[in-house]
Amino acid sequence: MTLIFHTNDSWAIEPSEILLDKNLELRARILSKELRCLVCRNESIDESNSLIAKDLRILLREMLLDGRSDKEILDYLVDRYGEYILLKPKFNKKNII
Repeated sequence: MTLIFHTNDSWAIEPSEILLDKNLELRARILSKELRCLVCRNESIDESNSLIAKDLRILLREMLLDGRSDKEILDYLVDRYGEYILLKPKFNKKNII
């Protein structure tokens, strides 16, 4: 994984996590703001300092480097953790209540 330090606006993301490719890093930041920290609950993984949030940020970036689409990444994470991982879950009959 190719990472490089650059200034960012989030205190949770560590310099070692940031991708060299600015387009991939932008996608990572957009996606990580849509994903809930499983420990902090009302924070995104972009904001959270928890270890699982860090692991999820790294996994997300690895999947981007592997060439996966945003949809493939989100589908994988929802399959693994359930729709709860989405800060804004899809509206359907499963989660209406």
